[in-house]
Amino acid sequence: MKRLYSLILILLPCLVVSGQERQSFSLEDCRSLAIENNTTIRNARMDKQAAELRRKEMFTWFLPQVGITSMGFWSEKAKVTFQLDDIFVNADAAQDVGIILGELAPELGISENFHFFKYGFNAGISLFQPIYTGGRIRQSYQIAHLLEDASDIKSEIVEKVVLNQIDKNYFLLASLQEKQRLVDALDSYLTKMEDIATLALDNGVIVKSEFMQLKSKRLELNAGRQKLKTGIRLAKMNLLNSMGMEYRILSLDNYEFPSANFGDIPSPEDVYMDENQAVANRDESKLLDVYVKVRQHQKKITLGGSLPSVGLGARYGVSRFDIRDEFKWNGGVYLALKIPISSWGRTSLALKRSQIEIDKAEAIQKNLTEKLTLKLRKDYLELTSAWDAIQIAREQKEYEEYLHEQVRLNCENGYSTVADLLKSYSDLAKAEESYSTAVSDYITALHAYLD
Repeated sequence: MKRLYSLILILLPCLVVSGQERQSFSLEDCRSLAIENNTTIRNARMDKQAAELRRKEMFTWFLPQVGITSMGFWSEKAKVTFQLDDIFVNADAAQDVGIILGELAPELGISENFHFFKYGFNAGISLFQPIYTGGRIRQSYQIAHLLEDASDIKSEIVEKVVLNQIDKNYFLLASLQEKQRLVDALDSYLTKMEDIATLALDNGVIVKSEFMQLKSKRLELNAGRQKLKTGIRLAKMNLLNSMGMEYRILSLDNYEFPSANFGDIPSPEDVYMDENQAVANRDESKLLDVYVKVRQHQKKITLGGSLPSVGLGARYGVSRFDIRDEFKWNGGVYLALKIPISSWGRTSLALKRSQIEIDKAEAIQKNLTEKLTLKLRKDYLELTSAWDAIQIAREQKEYEEYLHEQVRLNCENGYSTVADLLKSYSDLAKAEESYSTAVSDYITALHAYLD
C-alpha cells in the first residue's frame, strides 16, 4: 500500500503536466503579455497615475478655500469687570448719578458690578479666494504638469527596456531552437547512416574505424543535445519571467515559441534617421528638457515669495456671549494684502542660487546632446556592420548547404567517406549557428539605434 501511494505521488506531477494544454506564443504575444503583466511596467504606470493626481491636486489651489470654524470659551473670572463708580468718575453730576443708581440698584434688581466675557461661543463658515500670490500657485501647477510629462517619459523608457529584453530573450530562444532543429536533423540522418554503415561494415565496404567514428559522433551529439535542452529550458524561464507569466518547471515543455521570421528585418537604410531629430526625440533628451523647465519654474516660485499677495475673503456665522445672552448672526467680507519686506535679501540670494542650478542643468543638457549625437553615429555604424555580417553569414550558409548536399550524394554513391560527410554536416551546423548569431546581433544593434 505504501509503495502504491509513493508511486502515485511520483506520477501525479507527470499526469498533471501531460494533461496541461500546450500554449504557443509569438513574439507579439510575448510583448503584449509583458506590457500587461510585467511588474516593472505596472509600477511605472502607477507612478504615472500618482503624477496625474499630483497635478490635479495642485489645480485645487486655484479654487476658493472654504472652511468651518468654531470657538467657545468659559473663564472662572470674567475677562472684563467694572462697577458703576468706574463709569461716573469724571464729573460731579455724573458722580451724583452714580451714587443715586448705586442706592437704587438693590431695589431695581441691578447689580453694581458688571461682568463681561466670562463665557462665549462663536461658529461660522469662511471662504478665501487667492487673487495674486506672486505667481507661485500657477508655477507650482506648471511644475506638476511637467512632472506628469516626465512620468510618461519614464514609463515609456521602462516599457522599451522590458520589450527589448523580451526581444532579446525571444531571439536567443529562437537561436537555440534552431540549433536543436539542426541537431535533431543531424541525429536522424546519422541514425540512417549508422544503419547503412552497419551493413557496409558487415560486407567489408568500410573499415571498423569509420564505423566507430560515426558511433562516436552520435554519442557526442547526444551529449550536446542534453546541454542544448537545458539551455532551451533556461531561456524559456527567462522569457516567461520577463513576460510576467506564472509557470512550473515541469510544464516548461508545454510552452512553445515559434521561431521568428528573420526575412522581415529592415535594413539600415530603411531605419535611418536625421541626427538632430533623432537626438531630440530620445527619451533622455526629453527628460533633461523637462528638468531644465522645472528649474526655471522653481526660480519663478522663489521670486514670487518676495512679491505682494492679495486675497479676498468672506465669513458668515453666529455668536453668543454673556454680554448679550442671545444668538446673533453676522457676516462680512475682507481683503487681505501681504507685502514681504525682510525676505528680499534672502530671496535675492536664493534667486542667484536658482540661476546657478538652471545654468548647470542647461550645461548637462548640452553635454548630453553631444554624447547622444556621437552615440547615434556609433550605433548606426554598428548597425551597418551587423547588417554586413548577416549578408556574409547568409552566403556562407548557402555555400555550406550546397557543399553538404554534394558530399551527401557522393557518400551515398561511394565517392566520399563517412568522415567527409560528418565534416560537411559540422561545417553546415557552424554556418547555421553563425547566421543565427549574426541576426540576433543585428536585432540588438537595431534596438540600440532606434531606442
